[in-house]
Amino acid sequence: MSTIIYYFTGTGNSLNCARSIGNLLEDTTLVAMQAAGEETVFPEADSIGLVFPVYAFGLPGAVKRFMKRLSCKNKGKYIFAAATSGGRVAGALVLARRMLRARGLRLSAGYSVVMPTNMILLHETSEEKKKILFDSMEKKVIEIASAVKSHEYHAVETGSMSDRILRTGILYRSASPFVKKLDHLFKADQGCIGCGLCSQLCPAHNIEMKNGIPVWKHQCEMCLSCLNLCPKEAIQYGSMTEGKQRYKNPYVEVKDLMCR
Repeated sequence: MSTIIYYFTGTGNSLNCARSIGNLLEDTTLVAMQAAGEETVFPEADSIGLVFPVYAFGLPGAVKRFMKRLSCKNKGKYIFAAATSGGRVAGALVLARRMLRARGLRLSAGYSVVMPTNMILLHETSEEKKKILFDSMEKKVIEIASAVKSHEYHAVETGSMSDRILRTGILYRSASPFVKKLDHLFKADQGCIGCGLCSQLCPAHNIEMKNGIPVWKHQCEMCLSCLNLCPKEAIQYGSMTEGKQRYKNPYVEVKDLMCR
C-alpha cells in the first residue's frame, strides 16, 4: 500500500514528524508542499498524508494554498493529517478538514503532535522538556502509522472550545491577512557574514540578498527558519530575540530544509 506525505516545515519539526511516520509505513514518498508546483495536485498513492505546523492557532498560508490545489479522482481517498505545535493545536485541524471538504475530499483522521516550539519570540523550550516532547512524538507517530496502515478513521483532534473560538476563530482569522508583512521587524545585525543561507532556506522565497545583506520582501510565512538557522545568529526580530537560544529540530539537517 503506497503513501505520499506532503509536508510544510520551517525549522524541521514537521519534516521530522513526516519522516518518522513514513519510516513505519511501506512505500512512502515525502514531498515538500512548496515543491509540488502551482498546478492542481493529483496524488496517485493509496493514502495521502498532510503534515504541517500550527501557526497562530491556524494553518500556514503555504498549507492553505496547497490544500486549494489538492484533488483526487477518488473522492473517498484516505487522507490523514498531523499538525505539529508547541502545545496548542486549537482549531487548526478543523480548518484543514473544512478546506478539504470544500474540495470534495474527506479528512479521514487528524492528529495533534506536540513538539518543541521554534517561536522563540514568545517561548523557549528547555533541553529536558525537548527530550520529553520528542519521546512523546515517537509514541504518537506509532499511533498514527498504525491507523494509516489499516485506513482507520479518527476524529480530528482539537483544543478546547475556547481555543477553537477565541484563538482560531478570532485571533487567527484576524491576524492571518497581515502575516506576510510581519517580516518588517526582521533585520541582520553586525554579525551577518552575507552567506545567503537565510535566502536558500526560506520556503516562501521571501528573502533576497542585496549587497550581501538579506532583504525581506513582505511575502513571509513567519516560519522563523531564517532567524533560527542563521549560522551566526545574526538575524533578529526587533529586540525580541537578542540573546535567545535558537531552535532547529536536532533530527533534521539544514541541507534538508533548503528550498533552493
